Formats: sequence, structure tokens, C-alpha cells
Amino acid sequence: MTRPILFALFILLSFSQLSQVNIKNNLAVADKIKTLYNQKKYSTIYVLLNKDFQKQMSEKEFIDFIQKNIFTYQRDLNNFEHLKDENDHSQFIGHFTNGELLMKLNTDSAGMISLLQFLPHLSMPKTKITDYASDNKKITGIDSLIDKIVTDYMQSPQNCGLSIGIFENGQEYFYNYGESKRLTRSLPESSTIYEIGSVTKVFCGILLATAITEKKAKATDDIRMYLPAGKYPNLETHDKYIQLIHLADHTSGLPRLPENIEKQANYDPLNPYKSYDEKILLEYLGKIQLTSEPGAICDYSNLGMGLLGVILEKIYKKSFHELVLEKICKPIGMNSTGVQLTPHQETFFATGYNSAGNETPHWELPGLTAAGGLRSCAKDMMLFLEKNLEEKDEALTLSHQSTVNKGDNVAMAWHILKTKSGNTLTWHNGGTYGASSFCGFIKEKNCAVVVLSNSGTPVDPIALAVLRFLQK
Repeated sequence: MTRPILFALFILLSFSQLSQVNIKNNLAVADKIKTLYNQKKYSTIYVLLNKDFQKQMSEKEFIDFIQKNIFTYQRDLNNFEHLKDENDHSQFIGHFTNGELLMKLNTDSAGMISLLQFLPHLSMPKTKITDYASDNKKITGIDSLIDKIVTDYMQSPQNCGLSIGIFENGQEYFYNYGESKRLTRSLPESSTIYEIGSVTKVFCGILLATAITEKKAKATDDIRMYLPAGKYPNLETHDKYIQLIHLADHTSGLPRLPENIEKQANYDPLNPYKSYDEKILLEYLGKIQLTSEPGAICDYSNLGMGLLGVILEKIYKKSFHELVLEKICKPIGMNSTGVQLTPHQETFFATGYNSAGNETPHWELPGLTAAGGLRSCAKDMMLFLEKNLEEKDEALTLSHQSTVNKGDNVAMAWHILKTKSGNTLTWHNGGTYGASSFCGFIKEKNCAVVVLSNSGTPVDPIALAVLRFLQK
């Protein structure tokens, strides 16, 4: 469930005085960082930064970065491998549970950290893959464009398969590349099913809009109306309570992720939400402190969206899976989308591979399903985006309306971006350890794009390149 920002790198803001490299100190400090990181003593790592570095980044910003952008995705650190030394820093490969990062490190004359930077590092061979399969006939201009756009992605050996759907002025185009399972030569199809991760959130937003249009709930309802009575006085601050709409537009003040994820029974770092059920979620909810006043700050929260899904289940007395099928999929004709796949659908489910190219299990999210638990295919997602473009349904139209524009412009889960061409892109992306996704549409141009991959490498650059072309 990736944070929906358009990014290509995990990179820590760094400060460096371009001092002489101190190899001995760097080796010792790298070892300290490993130990403290695995003990989750991030504040102690911060103490190791020199004063100039600390002026550039507060302790809270530093800890938030480590927690949200490194630990969330990479998990535990197995070891640092000393790679080489440059004039002003040493380089290490950090071998984490879910992949690798390149760390650049240097210390000053007092042994304090003057440079600390994390960059992507691929453990796979650097040899480009050039013989990947594709159904792109390379006849039309858009065929050639797509083939060019995906080249870097598909030539990267850690990536596996890719399905793209494009809608432009009433015409659909589908393109598939690579493999649905490595070393099988099984080319994906428009019916190949992928995890769609946080794209699930827009389905949750539409379900909230549906509940509002059906008079089942109000956007301004206190969420505690739908939770066990008297147990959550902490979900209010300065007489401001969390409303349903705050869960949908990420202004609830709830943290990004539950802090007790690892305390669940049978915790699996490769399938981290597997045993995190509604009972654990609701118990945790009674203990947390809000990070901000509800409605004040837009701060992306998987926890908040997962909770909204639980509340919608209580409103309708149906599971999130059942609601998505009844309210969205069946009316549109989406036959390969859901949380639980049928045995037949399972035969179309692509195997997932993490950002290092290693096979990884599909995620299960029993307590946070609405945050990232859906699976779908390019064909279904094109139908979904076309219906969103039409805006003939009252709930769909409502779900597109901006409810907060405080740095991030957000509707009911959808993110809204003004493009350089002056158009409005309504979009969301997603990711699990073994899949990445992007979907978006531009009403002014009557166009839409979906990109699905069974690799952990983000597909945002591909989708955005296609959208730039469609605006010309």
C-alpha cells in the first residue's frame, strides 16, 4: 500500500560538508546504525547526526522517514556490505528482508554523521532483458509509443509482467508484456489478475459515496456512531471528532499504519497484515493518540481507510468483498475483481515478485481490506475507469468532488492533480511487496489509463508518460 506520491526513489534528505572520507569511523557507525535500526531506536540514530545535519531535518522528520519509507517497505536489516569508498563518503549495500538499498555514509572529525543517504539498489544482474514477450503489434503510433515507454521497465531484470489498458475517445487498447509467472513464458492478458494495492481505496471511497446517496450515512457522521459505544473518547481532540469523510480524504489524524502490526499472532514480514483482523484493529483504536486535529491536516492513512471499510461493513452488514461486488462490480460488468478469488479466477492470478526480483506471497488484509485488499485485471479496470469518466452515477460523481485541498487535493480517496497541460487528472496508485498499480482519468480529454504489474517496482512513470501523450 504505497503512499500515493509520484516518486521513483526512496531518498533521505542529506547534509554533507564534503569532508575527507573516514573509512574506519564509517565502518563503525554503519554497524551502529544496523543494530539501532533493528532495535527500532531511530531517535538514537538521530543523535549520531552532527549538528549541521540536524539543522536540516528534525528528529520527528527523521524518525517518520525511517518508519514510513524504509522500515515499512524493507523491514529488518540483515547486514551492511561495504561496497567501496569515494573521496567524500563510503558506500554500503543494505540487505533487508524485502530487498536492498544503497547507503552513502560519512562522518566528521568528531565521529558524527555528516552524510546519510539511501538510494535504490538492485541485487539482480545488471544485464538487460531483451527477449521479453509482448502482444504489442507495433503497427500504430500508439503501439510504438507504448513499446518505447515500457522498454526500461521490462529490460530491468527484477521486473516480470505488465498489463496496460488505455481508453481514448471511445476506443480501448490493451498491451501485455513479460510473464505472469517467471520462467514460464506465460504472457499476461487483459484478463490476468493482479493485486491492485491502494487502488482499492477508491472503491472504498465510492462505497462511502454510495452510502451517502442511499441515505445510509452522512459524510459528517462521527465515526464512533458505528463503533462500540463509550470505548473511544481518544478519537476526539479540541471538541473535533473524526467524521466519515475524514477517513476518506486522509484528514482523520490517525497514523499511517497501526503501530502494533508486528504484535499480531504468527506475524509474517512478507505478508504483514495476514493476521491483523478487526478485533486487533478495534482494540488498537482505543489506545492511539491522534497525530492532528480531525479535518486539519491531510496525511495519508492506510489505517483510516481500513477503518472506513470496517464501518461500511457494519452499515450494510455485509463484507467489503460483498459490497464491492454488489455496488460496483456487478452493475459495471467487472467479473474478475474482488478480495476473495474463485478457484477459476485463481488460475489467472499473476505470481508476485518484490523490488529485488524475488517471488513474494500475495497479501491478505482481513482487518484493513479497504486499504489494499482487492485484486483485478486490466479489462475490469478499464470498465471501471470508463464508468468514472461518464459520471452518470450519482455516487461516482460525488466520489470525485474535492473535499480537502491542503497541499494534497483529495476527494473520496481519489487524488486530484492539475497537469502541466491544464487538465485535471483524477488518479490513485498502489503497491504491495509483489505488485504495483496505477489508474487515472482525465475528463477533459475523455481518456483513462490503467497499468498493472506483478513486480514491486512502481509503474507510475509508465502511466504518466502515457497520460502526457494522451493530452497532446
